[in-house]
Amino acid sequence: TLTDLLAKGSNYMMQNQLTSAHNVFSKVIELDPNWAEGWNKRATVLYMMGNFELSQNDIDMVLSLEKRHFGALSGQGLVQTALQNYQKAIDSYIEAHKIYPSSQSTLQMIEQLNIFLIIYAFTLPLYPGVWRKKVNKKYNNDTATGIVIIFTTLLCCILWVIYFYFKLFQL
Repeated sequence: TLTDLLAKGSNYMMQNQLTSAHNVFSKVIELDPNWAEGWNKRATVLYMMGNFELSQNDIDMVLSLEKRHFGALSGQGLVQTALQNYQKAIDSYIEAHKIYPSSQSTLQMIEQLNIFLIIYAFTLPLYPGVWRKKVNKKYNNDTATGIVIIFTTLLCCILWVIYFYFKLFQL
C-alpha cells in the first residue's frame, strides 16, 4: 500500500539512504499524484540532498493539493532560507504559524531571520564589494558571506569596547 511505501521511504531517510528514499517517494507520487504527503516526503529528501529548487517544486505541488500543509510551509521556509529568499522564508513561517499557533519553532525562525536581515543590512555597506566577492567565491554562498560579515563586525565592536575601556580608565 501507499502508507507502506511511505514508511519504507521514511526508513531509508532515517538511514541516510537518500537516493533510495527519493526513488520510493517518486513511486508513491507515480501511484497517487494527488496525495500531498508523497510530494511532501520527496520534497524533504530533495532538501536533504541539497536540491533546493526541486524541493521547492515539490512543495508547490503539496500546497496546490493542500494549501494549509504545515510541514510543507515549514519546509518551504527552510528551502527559501537556503535559496537566500529570506522574505519568502519569513512569509512561509508566518503562514505555518497561522496553522499551528502554538508552534515555537516557527516563531523562533521568524525572529532569527529578522535579526539576521537587520544585522546583515546594517553591516553590508561596511565591507567593500571586492572583499565580499572574494569571501563569496571561497564559500560559494551568500549566507556564508553574511555570517562572516556579521562575525567580523561583532568582533570589531568587541575590540573597540575593550580599547575604549582601557583608554577611558587609563589602564
